[in-house]
Amino acid sequence: MYKLVQSKNGIKRDLTDRMIASHLKVVRKDSFIRAGGFTQRYTGIQDWELALKIAQFGEFAYIPEVLYCHRLHAASVSSSDTRGQARKSNLLRREHLESLRSGNSGDGQWESFSIKELAGNSALGHADRREGLRGYCRGLMLPLARKSVEPLAASIDPHSVQARHQSLHHFVAKSDWSDTAILEKVGAWILPEIVRSGIERYWIIDDTGFPKKGRHSVGVARQYCGQLGKQENCQVAVSLSLATEAASFPIAWRLYLPEAWAQDAERRLRAGVPETIPFLTKPEIALAQVKAAQA
Repeated sequence: MYKLVQSKNGIKRDLTDRMIASHLKVVRKDSFIRAGGFTQRYTGIQDWELALKIAQFGEFAYIPEVLYCHRLHAASVSSSDTRGQARKSNLLRREHLESLRSGNSGDGQWESFSIKELAGNSALGHADRREGLRGYCRGLMLPLARKSVEPLAASIDPHSVQARHQSLHHFVAKSDWSDTAILEKVGAWILPEIVRSGIERYWIIDDTGFPKKGRHSVGVARQYCGQLGKQENCQVAVSLSLATEAASFPIAWRLYLPEAWAQDAERRLRAGVPETIPFLTKPEIALAQVKAAQA
């Protein structure tokens, strides 16, 4: 690990040049989560990418004890993919320098967009919802098997689980904010980048299944689940995405409400389904999304 003998700015400068925090193995869980964890496209140099992100807000210390033994072999990334590592290293360094010049690096990039853009927009409403949005979105991006409020709270803030659970639950279940308006706001940020590329673009209509164990989540029923490839207890969402060969972004997204749900007034009331939402088939939902996108 890197010995803390100079300022944070010095560490940031040295890390930009090369991976000085060799084999970053001991990391505080809250720092790992705050940094967003590893990024899949940087596999092979993921420890350097993580160190760059943590350096924007954290500190490094030197540990003199032997923590583990590292063995290089012919099939290891360091031995078998040196060109790939060099290519990714150059890409990471360039992107990191560009983010520093724009003032949007590491945790600050998320802070810049979600807090200033979304929280300042009518889509989110009251300013008290800023932290709720930030915590909830971070939690959704974590590699967790269950992404209900309780495991999200435990992963985001392990030292104050009860308080975080209450905050997240209020944001998700009680706060009056528009998911459609937030999606439009995010789209206004991302879509120009997709359009600017000048390459061919496509619309993709899809339905996505979310396996569920219980029966109380809105729209849950025994129906076809694409993730499992069979009939199973799940929720289904219909989406319309704008896509290129390199990226895609959902411009419309709606939870499918099965007819049994739509006709059960008591069940709708318990789950908080507004009376204004009627039963629509999946093709009808998709057609409405396309017409709205064309308007």
